Amino acid sequence: MVLFMRARFLSMCAAVVLIGVGVAGCSTTDDANIDSAGTAESVSVEHVFGTTTIEGTPERIVATSSQWVDALLELGVQPVGYISAGSTGDERGLYPWQSDVSTDAVDLTAGNDTTMEGPLPVEPIAALEPDLILGNWQITSADSYGTLTEVAPTVAPLGETGVDNWDDQLRALGTLLDRTGDASGSSRSGTRRSTSTHSRGSRARPRFFRSSCSPISSSSSSPIPPTARRPSSNNWA
Repeated sequence: MVLFMRARFLSMCAAVVLIGVGVAGCSTTDDANIDSAGTAESVSVEHVFGTTTIEGTPERIVATSSQWVDALLELGVQPVGYISAGSTGDERGLYPWQSDVSTDAVDLTAGNDTTMEGPLPVEPIAALEPDLILGNWQITSADSYGTLTEVAPTVAPLGETGVDNWDDQLRALGTLLDRTGDASGSSRSGTRRSTSTHSRGSRARPRFFRSSCSPISSSSSSPIPPTARRPSSNNWA
């Protein structure tokens, strides 16, 4: 009788253990599904050619203007390729305040300043295998924009003047990198920091500098043809 009761007790204990393992397994699976769903959150940025939507955080970014390079550096992010100062800059095609750009980053002008005027060099950009292209005034048509989106998610000019306000670009970049708080803080402190530019030396970025080209006045024609401004959706989610 004692042996029977002992065997029954051990059998019940084993059943309890198996049930516990099953519950733990289900809990682990559910947690993994939640984590997976959390990392798949998408973000969107609107621009003159529609909306670009991406999932996750871009890691290989091509910046096609000096102000996009500045915005990346402001958030401590390195481009894999860039267009900035061209022949007006140093031997790497950078302005003095952009010396923190990694030596591994590729200068897409490479001694050819015509690249700065557009169209953007699609093949050299594609060779860098980017997961985000930050475009600017060189993207003058829906066709050129569409060609770039075949390489990677692309942000076209944010406004129809072609030359965007740096603070707007910084906020857009903060959205794409899930760094909205950092971008907002940097944008708000821009005016204050500009007063100390000279005291920090020539390597400091003048915060009033917005572009490597002259801004387009309201009286001049936009570089983006009216027929190319029909919004479209570029969803990379």
